[in-house]
Amino acid sequence: MNQKIQYLLASILESSRDSIVSIDLDRIITSWNQAAEELYGHPAKEAIGKPLHMVMRPEDIHDLIEKVNNIKHEITVQVYETIRVHKNGLQADLAIFLSPVKDEDGEVVGVSTIARDISIRKMQEKQKDEFIEYR
Repeated sequence: MNQKIQYLLASILESSRDSIVSIDLDRIITSWNQAAEELYGHPAKEAIGKPLHMVMRPEDIHDLIEKVNNIKHEITVQVYETIRVHKNGLQADLAIFLSPVKDEDGEVVGVSTIARDISIRKMQEKQKDEFIEYR
């Protein structure tokens, strides 16, 4: 891939408002964009090389292992909602899309995770449900 295309792709990743993080099949972070820094509170230099579970609740780790194994075996994982943890300990509701990262031979070597904060939407849904229940 030529340098111009690599720069363009890197620019797209960095300018995304969604958190884009890639991990290897051992769930170690290999890339971390600016939106991930904002969402999770960790700068890229602090996150890359660390296990993804650094931003997860302990009870969600088994589910991630299963999803990564599915992607490794090229089984589609549907967009799902979960909770992740900011460096300051606050939790956020996220919608997460996982997709395979393949090498030049087409072998799955990692997973791309795109996460969008849906905390406000979830809070609004809860308020709506409480209002309807109260009436």
